[in-house]
Amino acid sequence: MTYLDATAPVLTQRLEPADGDPAAAKFVEIEVTDVRNPRQLTAQFKVGYRPAGGEELTLGYFSLFPADNPGTFIVATSGRLKPTDTLVLSLMKPDDLRAGDTLRVGVRRLRLLNERPPTGGR
Repeated sequence: MTYLDATAPVLTQRLEPADGDPAAAKFVEIEVTDVRNPRQLTAQFKVGYRPAGGEELTLGYFSLFPADNPGTFIVATSGRLKPTDTLVLSLMKPDDLRAGDTLRVGVRRLRLLNERPPTGGR
């Protein structure tokens, strides 16, 4: 598990053969398993990818709701991923974040999905 917070807001994950065929993947699945957010600050994330030797490109966004509620989220890939890409998950800094605030989120390894999971979770 990886933790994201205001001092370490970005997770990068190189695609590996064990992840499956990125070109066939329709979604990136993000599993948020642990949230510490006592002030209920906005917990918004950007999901993107970085082609080898290129700039980061955005796939989409999602937010926790309520802001301290873990969950599993998907973002469409639009068929843009290649085996040499790196996935990037960024915790966006809330506008009302103050010194001393806690916003810490635990995330499992990002997964590629070839189809939309059934509604209501797994």
